[in-house]
Amino acid sequence: MPERIRNLPVLVLVFSICVFLMQAGCENRGANVSRRVKASQLEKEGDQAEEEYYAKLDRRMRQTERMLEPYRRNGLVKVTVEPPDGEIYIDAGLVSIPEKGLMLPIGTYTIKGLWPDGSEVSKRVFVTPALQQVVSWKWDTSRHVSGGSGNEKSNIHFDAPLSPVNVVLTKPES
Repeated sequence: MPERIRNLPVLVLVFSICVFLMQAGCENRGANVSRRVKASQLEKEGDQAEEEYYAKLDRRMRQTERMLEPYRRNGLVKVTVEPPDGEIYIDAGLVSIPEKGLMLPIGTYTIKGLWPDGSEVSKRVFVTPALQQVVSWKWDTSRHVSGGSGNEKSNIHFDAPLSPVNVVLTKPES
């Protein structure tokens, strides 16, 4: 019996080491499971953020396309009168044309310049759609991580050059 008592401290030590190792192994397994859960959660959040981004992008593109539609159905007319003291008439109606031009439905028009001395000149023009090209889109996306937010901010730009119908009305020589 004394031999068993003498081995008791060794047995307690071996038992304690086994318990410690088992506990450490369980903690590592728990940490691995926790890491996998966190990675899975991050992946789901990333997928959700990507879905939201593309939904926002789609909404923005459709909104812009609706905004550009009038420029596909109408034309932009710019008229220059030389000398500038002449009045402008479109189909016999007196008009004032802004510097950026006047939007008119697509079609044929008679544009006339009339000066104070009675001189006049007319031109028949066909007004074409102001937007004749396909809209080109540019996406500028960047990741902002300052402040720890990690928010993705995007700037969506488009290039839609308008093609005006330019009309120059020059006073005839008397």
